Amino acid sequence: MTEFLKKYYPVGVLILAVWLFFFLAEPVPEEEPETVQTFQTLMIETYPAETETETETRKKHQSDDIPAETKPIRKEEHISRSAEPTEPPTETKTETETSIRSAETVTEPSSAGTEPESESASETEPEETGIPDEILLDVPYYSQKNYLPTGCETMSTKMLLEYYTQEEIPVQNIIDLLNCAYPVEINGETYAPHPADAFIGSPWDDSSFGCYAPVIVEAMNQILPEHYEAVETTGTELQELAEIYVSQGIPVLVWETMNMVQTRETVGWYLLDKDGNPTDEWYQWLANEHCMVLVGYDDSWYYFNDPLENHGTLGYYKYVSEERYEEQGMYSAVILETED
Repeated sequence: MTEFLKKYYPVGVLILAVWLFFFLAEPVPEEEPETVQTFQTLMIETYPAETETETETRKKHQSDDIPAETKPIRKEEHISRSAEPTEPPTETKTETETSIRSAETVTEPSSAGTEPESESASETEPEETGIPDEILLDVPYYSQKNYLPTGCETMSTKMLLEYYTQEEIPVQNIIDLLNCAYPVEINGETYAPHPADAFIGSPWDDSSFGCYAPVIVEAMNQILPEHYEAVETTGTELQELAEIYVSQGIPVLVWETMNMVQTRETVGWYLLDKDGNPTDEWYQWLANEHCMVLVGYDDSWYYFNDPLENHGTLGYYKYVSEERYEEQGMYSAVILETED
């Protein structure tokens, strides 16, 4: 036994040393990190003060004409309707038709089967409202395709302004007047203004978000000539906007969704107040936000100058348009003549 240990002891020690070396050298597996919201990091990286690409794009378009596909086109040759179901759901259709056709009062026969008296029938006749049953305004059309990736508000504003000024309003002039603000990181959290206070990002940037009516109204009022004023109409029902303004030749800037798809919650951020101070209020951005110009309506459809994908003047079912408009917060604005 003694001879055996003397002979193989060095070998055993060597094997043990090698095993200990590899055991100690093997990295200890790291624990899986907890799932965290990565939006703040991704967003900050996405929104530098101004990317090189954005700078090049902006400089290019400041000197170049708008691409040919964004030029105004005759709406009569470019009106289409969305590929929505041929009929809205029964419960929606009933409610919608009741509200839209409120003037059409039908008197049902009595339970005894007698005809209603002529006097009662006369009382149910609709009053003359002076509102046309259908209308389509000739508002200049521009597309944002291949030009302003997140510039639906800008292009829609351009359409509205040129309807009144009857002269070309350069896109950059509008953007220069927008209060654009990129998100910032404070103590590891992402902060940005409310979209009603600033355009979050830049219309030139395809990873930006957008803004709501107050930001656009402020910009328009710096461009409009005397005797015109941009006014926010946020909170007004879409049907009322059509009856009060469009029927009188006044197009309306409205916030809907792209292709009228449903909104959904995506990323969010903590809000900065109007002085730029961080708050603990959380804002949740709704995806598919889109700005268009309401230019007409008929019995079943609302018509919009839609800057997305060179859509031209596009019709959407009334019930769908009203639902999406409400989902986006019922933001809207018009330009009115002043008495001064």
